[in-house]
Amino acid sequence: MTQFIQHTTNPRAVDVFVAFFLPTDARHWIPNGGEEVECIVDAEDFDDDPIACMSEAAERWCEQTHGKGSFWSIILDCE
Repeated sequence: MTQFIQHTTNPRAVDVFVAFFLPTDARHWIPNGGEEVECIVDAEDFDDDPIACMSEAAERWCEQTHGKGSFWSIILDCE
């Protein structure tokens, strides 16, 4: 599992499965890339809106790791 740390004074670790486009993927279809990432986010932001907080962290991780525009979505665990 990869770890992505955002700068915060109130850290909280959350596991996020990130779906992203690979360089060979057509952008009008479902992406082939996916990875579970442990994101360190602001605990208050997470408590206010966990989906938005995880999505923002996932998008930043994708842009840093795979380039701008590679982020597609987060996949929620519905257990």
